[in-house]
Amino acid sequence: MKGMKWFRAFDFFWLDVLVALTIFITVEATSCPTFCVCKGNSSVACHDVDALDWPDICKEINSLSSHNVFLDLHLKGAVSNSTLSKLNLDCLHPLISFDVSFIDLKKLTGEFKDQNLLETLNLSHNKIKHIHKNAFSSLENLLSLNLSHNDISDLEPKTFSSLFSLQSLDLSFNDIQSIPPSLFQSLTNLTYLALGHNEIRHFTSWHLPSMSNLQSLLLNNNKLKSFYIGENASDASSLNRIQYLDISNNPLECSCILQKVLNKIFAQGGVVSNAEITLCFSPLPVANKSIIKFNETDLKCSHPHSLMSFPSKKKSVLYTSTITLECRAEAYPTPHIMWITPWGEKFSTAPVSLMVHRDLANENQINFYREYEEKNVMMTSSIRVKGNNDLVISHFRGSMAGNFSCVAFNEVGSKTKVIHLTVHSMVKSTYTTSLLFASYCASGCLIIGFLVGFVNVMIQKLRHKVWFKVPLFTPAASVRPAMTEGAPSIYSDLSPPTSPLLVPSFEGYIEVSPNAHECSGGESSPEKRPHHILDSIGDAKEKLRDGVGRKMESVRRNVQSFRESTGAAVHTIMESGSSAANKMRAGVVLGVETVKSHVQSVKELCGTGNMGAHTVSIVSMETDIDTNEQKSLVRQVTIV
Repeated sequence: MKGMKWFRAFDFFWLDVLVALTIFITVEATSCPTFCVCKGNSSVACHDVDALDWPDICKEINSLSSHNVFLDLHLKGAVSNSTLSKLNLDCLHPLISFDVSFIDLKKLTGEFKDQNLLETLNLSHNKIKHIHKNAFSSLENLLSLNLSHNDISDLEPKTFSSLFSLQSLDLSFNDIQSIPPSLFQSLTNLTYLALGHNEIRHFTSWHLPSMSNLQSLLLNNNKLKSFYIGENASDASSLNRIQYLDISNNPLECSCILQKVLNKIFAQGGVVSNAEITLCFSPLPVANKSIIKFNETDLKCSHPHSLMSFPSKKKSVLYTSTITLECRAEAYPTPHIMWITPWGEKFSTAPVSLMVHRDLANENQINFYREYEEKNVMMTSSIRVKGNNDLVISHFRGSMAGNFSCVAFNEVGSKTKVIHLTVHSMVKSTYTTSLLFASYCASGCLIIGFLVGFVNVMIQKLRHKVWFKVPLFTPAASVRPAMTEGAPSIYSDLSPPTSPLLVPSFEGYIEVSPNAHECSGGESSPEKRPHHILDSIGDAKEKLRDGVGRKMESVRRNVQSFRESTGAAVHTIMESGSSAANKMRAGVVLGVETVKSHVQSVKELCGTGNMGAHTVSIVSMETDIDTNEQKSLVRQVTIV
């Protein structure tokens, strides 16, 4: 019996050993997933996790522990944003910590949406530049968030609005320049806030609303000039429990504002870290002195004054040009500048919180840069405020004209100056100048035209007088002798008399002897009246008509003869060339003028009433077309 008992005990012993060995081998076989390092059954660090391999890795991690054990997961190596967003952590037991540092993440958009995180999220030492406002929307239970050592420059106001349980936030070693006033509004349980090693220039108690539990505030190694506490007790309530404040390595303006902050910290038993090396940058009386080694009387404050601007009051701006508005003021602490456009928009680089709590602007009213477009205008205008508070307006247009206000303000007070801008167009100026120039040119051309016309008329008159004057009638140089019976009458031969007393007229006017009567005038003197004067006026008229008829017939014959000779001359000229044609043209002109002179002489003989005896000299010119020689013919006719 004893042998049997001993054998059974031996069997049970080896059975237990086999079971234990099996369990050991099973545990060893499933102790840690591939590409992962495990520490116990609650800490796993995996390298170069791929989204395709994650489901298997997740199951292996789950097999390490029971459901009541929280895991600490650390991803290392090459894990991209797309891979991280595809990792479904629901397959795991609740994560107490999720470490995704050193994996070169560049942005956060929604990678942690609906993830089961309980305590810590470490995103440090990445290359994150942008964080979407809903990146942490489902992490209500998160207690610690580390975003240090990234490239974050701007944060949206509601980035942390869902982190109601957050107690620790680390934003150090980034490029943050300004902090929206409502950024930390939901972090009522926050006890630790690290903002060191950034580019923050201004910080106030309004950046910490409702943070009644805040104990540590790190603002070291920034470009901080002032730390302002509001006038109301509620504004300073966020500093009531601060026990640790670090503002070292900042260009501090040591004024009454900073002294108020220090007094608040010291009054509640807090500590200013590195106080010995926290030095004042200005004013000169306390420059390079520690903040704990000067008297309160040395720290003064003043309202903005001596406000200067460029342009000083008003300026006309060329359409579509770029203009820069400058505004400077003296005060201590250094005043901030805010620009207000004619249509009410506000531009500033000053801390929004300070403007909000001084009732200068609402949080959503402040702009740094904005573009403007108008319908049917192929031009985009823009307004931006520079770091030195200058306002730059590019492509200035008419709708932008008006009063631009420069508001200089600090923690003590404010002052405003107005600059009036108008717009002018180069097109309008060019149009006016062109119109005047055109008027001058037109006037000059008109005057020149008048002068040329006047000279042309004078030349034509002179040429007409000298070259185209048709000699008419000239009286004898001496007294005409009395009519005798043998004197030639109108019915006599028309050959010119040979009397030397009759000469051609140079001026070409008809001159009548002073003793002669007009065609309409009365009688000549009885002494000069011929003996055979007709007793009847009717007979005289009849003879006159008969003589005129004969004269007209003679003129017709001359014209006919002239036409025939002209036709022959034209035919000859056409054959002989242009020189003969020019001579013919001159002959034609002279012939026409001769005809005109005959007609004129006939008209002179026409009249009504009694007529006396008149002696008329008829001078005609003849020109040889071939030799260009001229002959003067003088005929003297006595009309009874």
